Amino acid sequence: MQSLAAYIRFRKGKVAKTVRQPCEECFVAVDLDGDGRVVGIEVVGERTIEIGKILTHAAVSAPNVDFSRVRYIPTGSVPEVA
Repeated sequence: MQSLAAYIRFRKGKVAKTVRQPCEECFVAVDLDGDGRVVGIEVVGERTIEIGKILTHAAVSAPNVDFSRVRYIPTGSVPEVA
């Protein structure tokens, strides 16, 4: 089974700092803006993309985020921008 990579973007914004979170199963990095708010989470090495599991690995809580529209788009299928 192949490993997957994903980036979960919470908001648009400039990344001021990236913090790597310790995880034995995969690579997890949390991008923060200048105010310390989460811009996005990168995860590499997971076998499945599960939002709850990624949030746990990243030590990020997102109680007010609606994940009902979240979808996984494999990198090879992202449409090119003209």
